[in-house]
Amino acid sequence: FSRKVLEEFLPKVVPHHEKKERFLTTIVELVRGAGGSVGGVEMSSDVVLGVNTQEELAFAAGLLRSRINRRHMEKGVTFWDPESTYVGPRVKIGPGTILFPGVILEGDVVLSEGTRVGAGSHLTDVLSAPDVIIRDHCIITQSRIEKGAVIGPFAHVRPDSHVGPSAHVGNFVELKKTI
Repeated sequence: FSRKVLEEFLPKVVPHHEKKERFLTTIVELVRGAGGSVGGVEMSSDVVLGVNTQEELAFAAGLLRSRINRRHMEKGVTFWDPESTYVGPRVKIGPGTILFPGVILEGDVVLSEGTRVGAGSHLTDVLSAPDVIIRDHCIITQSRIEKGAVIGPFAHVRPDSHVGPSAHVGNFVELKKTI
């Protein structure tokens, strides 16, 4: 299905049976009922996967995480522990970047080349210039970090903050709407 079709018809799929499962195949009926056309494509089992339980969801999420992380590693990004590192599908990472265990990158994160992100750090919608060091356990949200800046450890950079070139945000520091 295209994303547009899913967004339109997925909310119309009602739960079936006692387990209240929603069957994706119901969308075929809904699309045809709305006058749309439906075609088939043969896919291998490593591309398509049914998810009906929390365990199956975790397995599918692990497969997706592995594919995304592998794509970045092929472009020169170092993952110290790929299985514990979550990189969202919209994240862009420059070569020479190092991600330590337990890092979470979500939303529109852009990490330029040579960035180091310490263990347990969580970045959401962050733009980072080259050669930035983000030490362990930092939380950075909706902010810009300029070339050569050093953040943390244990720093919290809140939305609308701008960390300047070669600036140092110390340990246990919190910034909010700061330039």
